[in-house]
Order: sequence, then structure tokens, then C-alpha cells
Amino acid sequence: MWHFILSVLFICIGFVIITLETDKYYKPEKAFISTMCICIGTICMVNFIGQKYPKPIDVYRGKTTLQITYKDNIPIDTVVVFKK
Repeated sequence: MWHFILSVLFICIGFVIITLETDKYYKPEKAFISTMCICIGTICMVNFIGQKYPKPIDVYRGKTTLQITYKDNIPIDTVVVFKK
């Protein structure tokens, strides 16, 4: 959950820096800082989205279980899910 909050925070800071009008001249520091904030926010968001799915190391550590779907007592599908 903290990845999501951190990513939204960094993206918002980046856009606030872009929209602030300090003067009429181009400021490379302002562009660099806003770009870095947006990039860090995007990376955190991608990391947050990627945590929803189990990785092979989670299976190895015993954090997952197999969920089997049956149709007429015949196994149709299996999915690896996190244990509750």
C-alpha cells in the first residue's frame, strides 16, 4: 500500500513543480526535479501493481497455495494464489 501512496505523492509533487510559475525564464533545475519526481512515482506505481501476483520465490517460501477449479469432478484449471 505504501508504494501506491508514495507514487501518487511523487507524481503530484512533479506536476506541482511543473505548474509553479516562479519566473518567465527556463529553469533546468525545475525540469530535472519534476521529471525525477514523476519517474520515481511511476516506478513505485509499477512496483505496486506487480505485487498482486505471486513470484516463484513466494512459491518456494511457502507463501502460496494451489487453487483448483473443477467441472463435473474434473480439474479444469489451476491457479497459484497467496495464502490467507
